[in-house]
Amino acid sequence: MARTREHTVRELAKTGVRDLPSNMKWVAGKLFSGISRQDGAAHSQQEGGDEKEQGSGEEHGELRRARARTRQRAEATRSMPSVSVDNLLQRADAAAEEEALERALQQRPEILALRVASEAQRLAARAAAGGRYPQIIAQGNVEYSNPNPLIFPQQQVFRSSWDVSAVIRWSPDETVASQRKMETALAELRRIEADETALRDALRVEVAQAHRAFEAAKVALEAARVGLEAAEESYRVRVMQLEAGAAVTRDLIDAESDLTRARLEMVGAVIGIRQARVALDYATGEYAARASR
Repeated sequence: MARTREHTVRELAKTGVRDLPSNMKWVAGKLFSGISRQDGAAHSQQEGGDEKEQGSGEEHGELRRARARTRQRAEATRSMPSVSVDNLLQRADAAAEEEALERALQQRPEILALRVASEAQRLAARAAAGGRYPQIIAQGNVEYSNPNPLIFPQQQVFRSSWDVSAVIRWSPDETVASQRKMETALAELRRIEADETALRDALRVEVAQAHRAFEAAKVALEAARVGLEAAEESYRVRVMQLEAGAAVTRDLIDAESDLTRARLEMVGAVIGIRQARVALDYATGEYAARASR
């Protein structure tokens, strides 16, 4: 933003330096016109009508040239590119603060990572808790052979047999170790849940600040646009008054300064709303959501 303002001020300064000779000629023409009027009046009393007509012709010629330079400068000022904000304001519609917060909770990668870690830790705690209880192992076998060793007396024929067994296994050492693993997993789970709660609060504050900043930037942009329109209209009126002889050069210079200031404020407002929009999109996780698509 500071670089943009510096570049704009530099360009306006270059324009002022480039137009300085024409402005000096214009002022000199105005002074020459006034002096010519006085000299014309004095010479008309002393030298007669011919010298008066000659001085008046030179005066009007210089005055016409000065007015032509003034019109050229006014046209150049009016033709400077202005900042259009209609499309920008149409694209600047933001969701409500609560809706923006919901999007942030659904799209921000930090909160999504904590949710995945929380679910993984919850499953780890459940698995560790299962190691505290006795283990029951069931086994079944089916055999079809010739001879079948499970059948007595044995014969040289194919026979089938089956058996089922169950084993109950429990170890005090494994129970104690599983209890410790479960407590460790539950402690890590509580830590992750606390981090998720803190992150939710931080996201709420961040989204609220970004949303308020964006709304303030919209108001500032609208105010800058109204100020620019008023400065352009004031400059146009001053040019018309100067051409009609109802204003002096100082009035036009002041109007041009106000117009330049209004344009700089408009540039600052446009940069401000773009920065606020980027901050709001980041707070709601829009960039992360676009990158994952």
